[in-house]
Amino acid sequence: MGNNGGVKCDGCGEDFDYSLGSGMRGSVTHCWDCGAQGFEFYSFLGTDSANDSAEPDCKCSCGSSSEAPVRCPNCLKPFTIEELDGMDQWFIGRWD
Repeated sequence: MGNNGGVKCDGCGEDFDYSLGSGMRGSVTHCWDCGAQGFEFYSFLGTDSANDSAEPDCKCSCGSSSEAPVRCPNCLKPFTIEELDGMDQWFIGRWD
């Protein structure tokens, strides 16, 4: 089950939304450098090639992974799942 939420960066004060984890169709991915978010569909679902890309929409193209951290879009500070869970959040959601 995936998680999402909204937090305020404790580095720069920027409010941002995040999503992470995996669900029934695939996993959220993040760019290692800029933190841009993408989605990787599970290969066993037989999705068409237009939807198979795990690459997030970013300009640095350094690679993405479901293991890469969520990053503040302003200062690029990385956050672990534990850090995000411990922060004050204006919304918390679960998705599958």
